[in-house]
Amino acid sequence: MNSKRVGILIIAHNNIGLQLLETATDMLDRSCPQVRSLEVKQDDDPVHLLTRARRLMGDIQQGMGVLVLTDMYGSTPSNIAHRLSESPAPNHESAKSDQLRGDQAKSDENGSDVAERARVHVIAGINLPMLVRTLNYAHLPLDELALKALSGGRDGILDASELEKKG
Repeated sequence: MNSKRVGILIIAHNNIGLQLLETATDMLDRSCPQVRSLEVKQDDDPVHLLTRARRLMGDIQQGMGVLVLTDMYGSTPSNIAHRLSESPAPNHESAKSDQLRGDQAKSDENGSDVAERARVHVIAGINLPMLVRTLNYAHLPLDELALKALSGGRDGILDASELEKKG
């Protein structure tokens, strides 16, 4: 079985991402070494945040891609996530092997490997059910994991009052 996993990066306002991650890992009773969280404060410099996000992404990238979960589409965390998908941090293993072979990776105007860009998937609207489902299926390939994250987020939103009336 392949031990490599998709990296998961949470980018959210204040401590939302960190609190969700701590809660999910407590519920699952396990650590998640391939997951990082970037807290975005109101007065943070977006350029500095993008640099930090790229560094975190590089830490968790194992060649299987990175799923980036943000709290709200159109906000600073979401904008940073989308910038990552435009020019992500290079995969350290592939960059090293390219260098050893003397290959020149096909790059865009930002110097980003075009193949690497396809390895970042961004989902906005993180909630606890989304994160728990994502962590439970972290062994899946990036595209399948993104679908699990979306279904977990949607399935976790319920009108509890209506359920109680029926039930």
